[in-house]
Amino acid sequence: MVRHRARLFAILATFAVFSILTPSGAGAQVLYGSIVGQISDASGAAVPGVTVTITNRDTGLTRTGVSNETGAYSFTNVLAGRYDVKITLQGFKEFVKTGVPVSVNEVSRVDAALDIGALTDTVTVASESQLLQTDKADTHTEIRSDAITQLPLPQNRNYQTLINLVPGATPARVQNSEVDTPGRALSTNVNGLDRNNNGTKTDGATNVNIWLPHHTMIVSPAETVDTVNVSTSNFDAEQGMAGGAAITVITKSGTNKLAGSGFAFYNNEKLNAKPYFATVKNPASAHIDGATLGGPIQKNRVFFFGAWEGQYQTTPQQFFYNVPPAALRNGDFSQAFNTDGSLQVIYDPRTGNPDGTGRIPFQGNVIPPGLISAVARKLQDLYPLPNAAGSTSGGNVGGQGFTRNFERSLPRKFDRNNYDLKINWNPSPAAQIWGKYERMGANVKALFPNLPYNDRGNGDTTVNMYTFGTTWTINPTTVFDATYGISRMTHETIAGDFGFGNYGLDTLGIPGMNGGANFSGDPRYAGIPLVTTSASFSTLGNPDGWNPVQRDERTYALSGNVTKVKDRTSSAAGTRSTGSG
Repeated sequence: MVRHRARLFAILATFAVFSILTPSGAGAQVLYGSIVGQISDASGAAVPGVTVTITNRDTGLTRTGVSNETGAYSFTNVLAGRYDVKITLQGFKEFVKTGVPVSVNEVSRVDAALDIGALTDTVTVASESQLLQTDKADTHTEIRSDAITQLPLPQNRNYQTLINLVPGATPARVQNSEVDTPGRALSTNVNGLDRNNNGTKTDGATNVNIWLPHHTMIVSPAETVDTVNVSTSNFDAEQGMAGGAAITVITKSGTNKLAGSGFAFYNNEKLNAKPYFATVKNPASAHIDGATLGGPIQKNRVFFFGAWEGQYQTTPQQFFYNVPPAALRNGDFSQAFNTDGSLQVIYDPRTGNPDGTGRIPFQGNVIPPGLISAVARKLQDLYPLPNAAGSTSGGNVGGQGFTRNFERSLPRKFDRNNYDLKINWNPSPAAQIWGKYERMGANVKALFPNLPYNDRGNGDTTVNMYTFGTTWTINPTTVFDATYGISRMTHETIAGDFGFGNYGLDTLGIPGMNGGANFSGDPRYAGIPLVTTSASFSTLGNPDGWNPVQRDERTYALSGNVTKVKDRTSSAAGTRSTGSG
C-alpha cells in the first residue's frame, strides 16, 4: 500500500512539474487580462532588454517588465481597466501608448517599433477603444458596463437579458416562481446544449443555486456589474465545470476618483394597458431605486466600491372563478340548463339498474335536503356567492351563468434589497488583494388564488456571498493567483394555512385528511386540503403540496493558478477544488 501511494505521489508531482515547464500559448486568466507585445527597431529587428511599464490610469497601479532576447514581453494577471504602456531604452525615443483596454479573459497586444533618438523624445499613440483579438482561440462575447446600464432591460433590470446578444444563445426566460427564486435568474441555452451545462462565476466565486442549478444563486444588480464575459467554445481549462457557456461576471471596483450614481425607475397602472381578460385596472406600483459610490481610501493603494438596490412591487391581479349559485347549493336544479338549453336532469342514485338505466329523476328536479351529505354542505359553503353575472358558456341557472361568475383581486407584494461592498488593496506593484461581500434579502407575498384561500403565504430568501482574491508577481516570469468564494442561501416558504389546524379532518370531517390521526399534531400536515368538486366549478383549498419548504444551501470554491513565462511562451499549472453542501 505504501509503495502504491508513493508511486501515485510521484506521478502527480511529475505531472505538476511537467505542467509548469511545458510551453503553451500565452493567454488571459479568467478574472484577469494580459498585455503582451513585440518590440523591434525601425528595421524590424527584435530589441531585447527594453523596459516596459504599464500603469492603470484609474488606480495608479504600476508594473514593470523587460523584453527578452526575442524582443517579446508579457504581463499576465492584469486587473481589468485602461492602461498606459511606456517602452523605454537608451538610444531610442520613448514610446507610449495610452488608454490600452484590458478586459478579463482577453489578451491586449501592444507592439512597438522604436525610433532612434533621445529618451527625452516621446512618441505617444492613443489606443483604440477595442483591440482586435489575435492571441486567443476561444469564442467569446464581452458585455461592458455601459451597455448593461444603457440598453433596455426588462422588469428586474437583469444583466442576463443581454446574453441574448451572444451568438448561439436562445432568448433568456424566467423560471420558477418569485416566491422561491426572488433573484429572478434567467435561463438560456447556448449552442443547443442543456442550460444546466452553463457555468457562472461572479468575481471568481461559483454562483449556482444547488437545488435549481439552472439558476444562479445571486444576480448582481446591473449598476454594480463591470464586465460580463461569455465564452461559448474553445475556452480555457480553468473555466471548467461548464459545457455550454462559461460566464464570468466581474463587478465594479473603486478608483482614485470618487464617483457615484443614483437611479430610480417607477411604473404604475396608469402607465400600463389593462390586461386582456381583466375587467378593472387595479392600483399597482413597481419601482427600483438604488445608489452606488466608489473611490479611494488611500490613493493608489486602497479603494472601495459600495452599492444598494431596492426593488418594490405591489401588483394586484384579478381572478375569475366558477361558483355554484344559491339554488344549486340547496339542491334545486329546477332552473339549471345546459348550454344547448336543455334541463340538467338530476336522477335519484337510489333508483334504476347498476348500469344506470331505469333511473328516476328527483321530483321537481330538486334534491331533498336530507340526501345532501354534511361533508358536501361544508364544502359548498366554502364557495362565496356569485358577485358577477358570469358567462352562460358553461350552463346557467335561471338565465345567470356560473362560468366566471365570481371575481376578486389579490394583492401581490415583492420586496428585494441588494447590498454590495468591494475593497481592493494594492500593497505593492507585485501584489493585489481584494474582497467582496454581496447580499440579497427578499420577501415575497405569494398568490394562492384557489377558493376559499385568501391568505397569500410568505417566502423569505437571504443570500450571502463572500469572495476573496489575490494575485502575486513572484518574479518577472512567475505569477500566482488565487480566489476563494463562500456562498450561502437560506430560504423558507410558509403557506398561509400553515398551522391552520387539521381543517380537512376536524372541520370538514373528511376521513384520512391532514396526515391522519398519527400526524394530527404536526403543523406541516395542517391546512386546507385541495378539493376538486366538479369540472364545472373552481377548485377549493391549497394546491401547493411542495410547501412548507426550508432550504440552507452552501457552496465553497477555491482555485489557484501559477503562471510561468518562458521565452516567448507561457505555461500555467493550476489547482482547483470546489465543494458544495
